[in-house]
Amino acid sequence: MYKFKEIQIKTYINITGNEDFNIADAVFYKKYIIQGNHKSDQKYIQNLVGNDIKMFVYFDHTSLQITNCTFYHFNNVYVNPAGGWTKGYNAIFPGSSTVPRFNTKNGPVSHKFNEVICIGNDWTNVFAHFVLDVLSLVEYVPVEIRKRSKFLLLSSSKVYHEMLIHFDIPMENIICPGQSFIFANNFYTVISQQSIHGALIGGLQNVAEKFRKDFQLDKIKSEYLGLYNRLESKSRHILEFPKFVEACKERYNSTIPVKQLGEYTNLTEGVKEYASLKIFLSPAGSSLTNMMYMRRNMGVVMVL
Repeated sequence: MYKFKEIQIKTYINITGNEDFNIADAVFYKKYIIQGNHKSDQKYIQNLVGNDIKMFVYFDHTSLQITNCTFYHFNNVYVNPAGGWTKGYNAIFPGSSTVPRFNTKNGPVSHKFNEVICIGNDWTNVFAHFVLDVLSLVEYVPVEIRKRSKFLLLSSSKVYHEMLIHFDIPMENIICPGQSFIFANNFYTVISQQSIHGALIGGLQNVAEKFRKDFQLDKIKSEYLGLYNRLESKSRHILEFPKFVEACKERYNSTIPVKQLGEYTNLTEGVKEYASLKIFLSPAGSSLTNMMYMRRNMGVVMVL
């Protein structure tokens, strides 16, 4: 169930230097003028006296909580794939957790596009952050904009790209420009004001329902005890994990099949493997995001 409240605001927001910038201030202040990264970029600036910002606020009502997400439309900005934007010669690094993290270093301007989407932060190479900080917010961008815009992504992961296709992002429109900046005539992003981890309540549920429908997960039988371990180089790695797996097989195989889980080989196989779990054991971390593929009321054991 959705309830949408739309607010359109036009104002001038231009940032110079390295000052902190809270996105909420965009509603109230008018100041400064744009400064390009270098002189050659001035030809891309179409409005030197200020930029328009259009803002639409979505209130997503669920039985648990309200998810408050804001869709922003900026004109004529430099966009960094780490999830931020800049309108000066440096990327802005806000101190507030209610806005995306930005890359604070300077970078070259590599491309110019008319319409660009970038959502998330500089943690989105990590699977859980990609799902929570990108996918859970994508659906708050209008579908027609998703279909025609370039989509900036920090990671070149094939699985991440495959996931975005399910949300009306064409594969050919996904761009991974590293630390360089993209000049966008129209830049779109979504920010959740309630959580640094995206739209945890409404948005994440929407992602789960989307994959359940697209992969017909309700037809997959939940029958396994799945065991996952983080890499040895990571924190919360379970020591002697192979022995633990064998002990579980010896103890439980007569009542529930036990399988050791690994990394995704591709999206389809990964989704269906996790959808077949009745009980899932994993150290705390990104792997727990795979719970979204499981049936409701299945069991999860988190190892801290």
